[in-house]
Amino acid sequence: MIQPQTYLTVADNSGAKKLMCIRIIGASNRRYARIGDVIVAVIKEAIPNSPLERSEVIRAVIVRTCKELKRDNGIIIRYDDNAAVIVDHEGNPKGTRVFGAIARELRQNFTKIVSLAPEVLYIVDHEGNPKGTRVFGAIARELRQNFTKIVSLAPEVL
Repeated sequence: MIQPQTYLTVADNSGAKKLMCIRIIGASNRRYARIGDVIVAVIKEAIPNSPLERSEVIRAVIVRTCKELKRDNGIIIRYDDNAAVIVDHEGNPKGTRVFGAIARELRQNFTKIVSLAPEVLYIVDHEGNPKGTRVFGAIARELRQNFTKIVSLAPEVL
């Protein structure tokens, strides 16, 4: 749950490093933002000589939160940090790369961000069959016994 005055890390290569949430876009008196919500934020740290400068007001989409995200099927997703991707007024990302895993819930409204992400968290059904058609990134060898279909989709098994 992101509220005003919350600090977030930037999950893209737009040039900013840290953001502070100022306002949650959507409703007049919403108290918290969740994954997929657009916020107004101010840049608190930026990389030198980048197009974005410190104290610049921007829009960003929340892609990771420490507060768990509960899906309809009962799966709970929790991240280690609060992170956002900087977007323009049309919702297109300003950066060309997105760092870290993002939730599948962004696919509906922010397809460009999902296409730039290295990992999208999908789900498996009760038999262990993947709901997606591709798996990105390395998979641990311990999964080979129980999830052979997922391991067969993975590019690398560690």
